[in-house]
Amino acid sequence: EEALKIYQRLATDRPDSVPAQVGMASSLVKLKDYPTAIIAFHRALKFSPNLSRVQGALADTYNKNKQPDEATKWYQKAIKSFYGKAPLPWYINLGIIEAKQGNLDQARHYYTVAAQLYPKSVPAYQNLGTVLLRQNRLDEADACFYTALELNPQFDPALFGRGEVAKRKGNLIKAQRLYAVSYTQMPMRTKR
Repeated sequence: EEALKIYQRLATDRPDSVPAQVGMASSLVKLKDYPTAIIAFHRALKFSPNLSRVQGALADTYNKNKQPDEATKWYQKAIKSFYGKAPLPWYINLGIIEAKQGNLDQARHYYTVAAQLYPKSVPAYQNLGTVLLRQNRLDEADACFYTALELNPQFDPALFGRGEVAKRKGNLIKAQRLYAVSYTQMPMRTKR
């Protein structure tokens, strides 16, 4: 709240100051005032329209404000204007948005790009495996869950995913074993 007040004073004194607008927007996001943060991010982009990190922060804010179409638009702009390899969360969030909307092919595309750009990303492989499982592409899904486990052997969602693949393939003994291992690795507070 104190930071917000400081940035608001700076923005009042210098309304064209991009750092003041971005600082104000970031403070508003922390305070969960997403609509006002969105306005501040847009003001910053009015003065410097190609700041990819600000575009990505705006996309994140639209996503938090449950505006998936606007979030998608701004993530795509941020990725296009980013110099080099765009941040992993942008691809993951795009995949999540598309999967929630039932656009599984598009979600798979974003997760595939994420896995290619960030080959050590457990979330990229896990989410890709989950989408492939939903598409009934069982061998590909299993390979993704397996890769996630190679990267992090204690990652129980990937064990559960492999259990789901085994169950769909009719191998109930293997599925039961994988479910049991994933259950024993779960933290105690989630076991009920």
